[in-house]
Amino acid sequence: MISISFFSYFNLSSKNSTLKRLDVSNGLSQNNVNVIYEDSFGIIWVGTNDGLNRFKGENIVTFNSNSNKECYLKSDYIVDIKQDNKFHLWLATSNVGLLYYDYKSNCFKTPEINYKENQKSKYK
Repeated sequence: MISISFFSYFNLSSKNSTLKRLDVSNGLSQNNVNVIYEDSFGIIWVGTNDGLNRFKGENIVTFNSNSNKECYLKSDYIVDIKQDNKFHLWLATSNVGLLYYDYKSNCFKTPEINYKENQKSKYK
């Protein structure tokens, strides 16, 4: 587990580099961080025991299972994050397994896995 008190984001995109601390005081869902991941778009994703956080350099957006949206995050305990070549952000959770975030629809989805011979997993 990574303690967020040691996590800072160093922004090199501007001429004047800035150092920004991410913690609960500026929007992070929890200070106990399990994973930090930068995707191919330069977005920082922070997985905690209390949701997923997206940081684009200015503010933090938090996703959690308490949402009443149709395609909400189904588990708050995020243990790992990876991105595939189809631009899905895969989330490993401690209690519901794999989920993925679809950038186009802004939704969290559960992959359909078909175990029959000669068929592939389906996810859109």
